[in-house]
Amino acid sequence: MPIASNTPDVPLRSEIESVRVAPEGSAWSRALRAGGGVRSEAIDEGARTFREALGLPVDRAIVMSGHQPTLWHAGIAAKWLAIGAAVNSWGATPAWVVVDHDAVAPLTLDVPTIDGDGVVRRVRVLPERGEARGRAACDRPAVSTRGVRVPNDVPVEIRDRVARALELIESQADAPDAGTQATRVMLEFLRRFSATPTIVRATSLLDAPVTRDIVERMSSEAGACVMAYNAAALKHRATRVRPLRIAGDEIELPLWSLERDSTRRPVYASQVRSLLADRDARLVPRALLLTYLLRRYACDLFVHGTGGGGDEGHEGYDAVMHDWIAGWLGGGAWLAPMGVATATVRLDLPANDDADRLAWVAHAARHNPVLADSAESAAAQETKFERVGLIARSTDRDERARLYREMHAGLAEFRSRHAGTLADLDARAIASRASGASIARSRTWSVLLHDTRALDELRDRVRLTLLQGTHLGSIG
Repeated sequence: MPIASNTPDVPLRSEIESVRVAPEGSAWSRALRAGGGVRSEAIDEGARTFREALGLPVDRAIVMSGHQPTLWHAGIAAKWLAIGAAVNSWGATPAWVVVDHDAVAPLTLDVPTIDGDGVVRRVRVLPERGEARGRAACDRPAVSTRGVRVPNDVPVEIRDRVARALELIESQADAPDAGTQATRVMLEFLRRFSATPTIVRATSLLDAPVTRDIVERMSSEAGACVMAYNAAALKHRATRVRPLRIAGDEIELPLWSLERDSTRRPVYASQVRSLLADRDARLVPRALLLTYLLRRYACDLFVHGTGGGGDEGHEGYDAVMHDWIAGWLGGGAWLAPMGVATATVRLDLPANDDADRLAWVAHAARHNPVLADSAESAAAQETKFERVGLIARSTDRDERARLYREMHAGLAEFRSRHAGTLADLDARAIASRASGASIARSRTWSVLLHDTRALDELRDRVRLTLLQGTHLGSIG
């Protein structure tokens, strides 16, 4: 039955399926060690110089999180809301790291469309520019949305949200790069829901003297550093952290070099001295080194998503970092405690009717050859109907049994001759079911598409979950 998706009286709401904040708020409060946001004890010299270089306060408790510069889904926004809740509850200072050297497309915007048969599809209204593909976010040009139209079959209930998203992106088109533009868009959009944090760019971390000291130490102790790194990666294989290469004297370090064409190239220990001396060179940390620098020097509490912090049933890459640093620098190295925040919010889209139709066709074609749509299927269907008629008219029990066996023998022969066609129908049905479910029930729609009421509720639920606690135990 077609879904009346484009009628104004059918509300398309956002559904908050789950919110997770771990551990309990009392552990966050202990980690921040602050009264009214003022630190109760001084930080060490390394942390002080690091924070000063990045424009972070040295006398305040800092709660930090971060992500690549994209138009985030609600799971990422939950981290933003969680650090905002820590600001409101304990007076902490919020900070957010923008991983701007990753080769992401910051401003791609996907929207759902629903056709007249109720089939949900994902359409990209802001595609990635071909010339920007593969480049770091900090090196991609800002994007204009002038002339971009909202597709006609976007559900009317979110057409205004898509239009506002395009307007918001256009309002930041004067940004120096696409990564900055996406960050500004999210800052502006989430301003009403949470405190605005200090923004730290991952590409600026080498401005801190202590970071250069760490890089030089990695170079001089490359063997020990990388053997500890690889041992941690192998210990936590499920995280899929790739071990670093060791080929004779060539030892790969957890760094990238951003070339002038924006290509990210691996860095080897033998290159570090010349790269640090080159004012035009851009050295940037990979994920584990970035996480170490932030937890060691930048903040008093770092909030991961499930990728870094893990979830029930799987570890995050932070566990690899922890074991790497312990194996290389020793277990006495202080790291800021970590938390985890995430959420699943879905658009209330209709199920994919096309998947149901294809599933029915794949099943029914075994008994109704005409549905296989082959050159012989019409004749096979006619033969089946003839036998069905003869069975219905026959009064002889043995003859009816014979005709019945002949009918099924004919169908079995058809299935054998057209096994490939029937297998294709099965595959199409399975793919459509998976695609339809992943689209209609996706949790990755940009937060820009969710309604304000749902985002207000998400902010409140993140705060309540943090304060009430959903995961017992201490953080480490």
